[in-house]
Amino acid sequence: MRGAVQLILGRRVKAGERDRSPWTAPATVYVVGVTARAVLVTPLSGPLARFGKAGASALALWAEHSAVSLRVIDAYPSAASAMRAAEASRPDVVFGPYGSGPALAAAAASKGVVWNHGGATK
Repeated sequence: MRGAVQLILGRRVKAGERDRSPWTAPATVYVVGVTARAVLVTPLSGPLARFGKAGASALALWAEHSAVSLRVIDAYPSAASAMRAAEASRPDVVFGPYGSGPALAAAAASKGVVWNHGGATK
């Protein structure tokens, strides 16, 4: 391990710098090279495509301004299959899909931690 990048709401935090926002929790991503690898599994087609595409655009903007490469995988029609494909690339962080149904299916298929940024459950 050569270093760690702490990411707080899309901004790169220098070593020793503290987050001043009371409502954010930092995520530390350990990287070997310069760029962390993230995967977003979200609907890009199907009935939730409009919302999935909006989330993908937002994360793409974050990735562009952070030390992160972002891969986006369509969660429709099978969020479970998409999650398995995402984890096969061994990313540093996995973002889960928009929508409660896809989020639950993706989480159930995951072998690791999924950052659910847009799915509600009952």
